[in-house]
Amino acid sequence: MIVGTIKDAAKYTSVNESFGVVFEKLAAIVPGIAAKEIIKEGSVWYGAPGGDGAHAKQREADPVFEAHRNFIDIHYIVKGEETFGYNDISHLTVTEEYDPARDVLFLKGHINEIKLRAGDFCVVFPEDAHVPCMDCVEGHIRCVAKIRV
Repeated sequence: MIVGTIKDAAKYTSVNESFGVVFEKLAAIVPGIAAKEIIKEGSVWYGAPGGDGAHAKQREADPVFEAHRNFIDIHYIVKGEETFGYNDISHLTVTEEYDPARDVLFLKGHINEIKLRAGDFCVVFPEDAHVPCMDCVEGHIRCVAKIRV
């Protein structure tokens, strides 16, 4: 997992050939204006909602992790802040087997937390189970980019 700010994203472009263009697109998103683009069909895309952002979200009593096998996620906070949960899949218990059609596996276990604020991003790889937006403030806008591994 990588956590950083969009202004420092250039230092991570060597990790994956698509990171450079994705970080460039994310940095250009304007809060309140819907943004969605397929950069490479079936392999690289991102989307951000329009409007003023989501309503505040309270933490669920028993949050569930998600993990992916075929895609890296980049969660970028356009506006507001959120609490982001994570852990390595090897430390968790599977609650719902992997669904290849949706590229998702659901898990439970101990949650490590970080606070992501406007301009921050988090890159989660297939071994990184995550619980995005555990707590979100009013007006929060998050963009998610997907990159095939």
